[in-house]
Amino acid sequence: MDNGLKPLHNIPINGNPYTGTHTYKYAIKLYFAFLAEEFKEKETFGNIFMEEAFKAYLPKNGVEKSVSNYLNYIKNVDRLFEYKLFPIIKEIYESQNFEALNRLREQGDDYLAETFKGLKNLKDYRSGFKKYLYFIEDSIADVAEAAPDTIDKIVNDLVDEEIDEVTTEIKDSYSHEDIRKNFFFRLISQNRFNQKSDFYFPIRFIQQYFYKTNDKEYFNNIINKQIDGIRFFYDKNSDEFKHLKELKISEDGKLLINDKVVFSEDFKNNSTYVPFEVTKLSDIAIDHIKPMDTILSELKKADYCELEKITAALNKGLHSRTYTKLAARGTKLSNSDFINSIDKGELKREFEDIVNRMQLQLMHKKHNSDKRNKVK
Repeated sequence: MDNGLKPLHNIPINGNPYTGTHTYKYAIKLYFAFLAEEFKEKETFGNIFMEEAFKAYLPKNGVEKSVSNYLNYIKNVDRLFEYKLFPIIKEIYESQNFEALNRLREQGDDYLAETFKGLKNLKDYRSGFKKYLYFIEDSIADVAEAAPDTIDKIVNDLVDEEIDEVTTEIKDSYSHEDIRKNFFFRLISQNRFNQKSDFYFPIRFIQQYFYKTNDKEYFNNIINKQIDGIRFFYDKNSDEFKHLKELKISEDGKLLINDKVVFSEDFKNNSTYVPFEVTKLSDIAIDHIKPMDTILSELKKADYCELEKITAALNKGLHSRTYTKLAARGTKLSNSDFINSIDKGELKREFEDIVNRMQLQLMHKKHNSDKRNKVK
């Protein structure tokens, strides 16, 4: 019986009668493009995950008169992500995976900035995207303490698959400021909860503290100075980030800074330096030459009273101290009573002392992983 419908592989798309030779995934994508063109239908937005809660969140967080605009911004971002954003967010929320959320925030914003450069309202879309992810972060923090310690592998797989896919078209040239913004976010996302030390280094809470106590410029200056000192290596010499003018990723995977090939230390090859082989920014890691866990362990019994106070508050009432629960507790500690109990001058001293002990370098993420495994 002929119902008028053709098998997927028999439908010519854009004049191509051999669509069936493509992978099913690609063929399906082409088929939906064919339907949109054939029936001239407008694209429809996906449903915002936790929309009502997000609408209630916005007026309490600096958005009072433009709630509907922010809803449209995030819907447009979902459209630019080919309607994959909200399924990813749902998986991240249900697994309470702060690390995956940070990766989505970093790689997703890079994708928007580079792929849709020149798009009208892009600045607004990126603002809505960031505000929505901060809302998700706060929402995860509200429930994380009661959550199981395990994290579904499916979330990491999903984020790896979807975000890697949308970033493959990223342009290969970045300005000094592009990279600075990227590195700034990475450094303020690296909480350190070393159980062998007398105190943690919860950088996200420290950032929130200085931002809420009108010392945003102070905090940003410390992090930017740290970024300026990040080292990278050429074939015969090295340089620092403050001299970086432009970073490029070539078609054959070479990393170039100021038009010179950059090298990474390969721990599995007798620590020899080999050219980077990358396809995207996230292949480039910021490595601590001396591991942070080592730095914090060496400071055991040292006088860091404010970080010890913050650590005690993070640990209070937690029977199992997982990264997820400690990161969530750090977000929830940012209330006025606890903020007011901190000696700002002392915390500045402790914060600067630890930052000054850090030495950073660029390394391929695989080599960075090999180094961490070797140190363990």
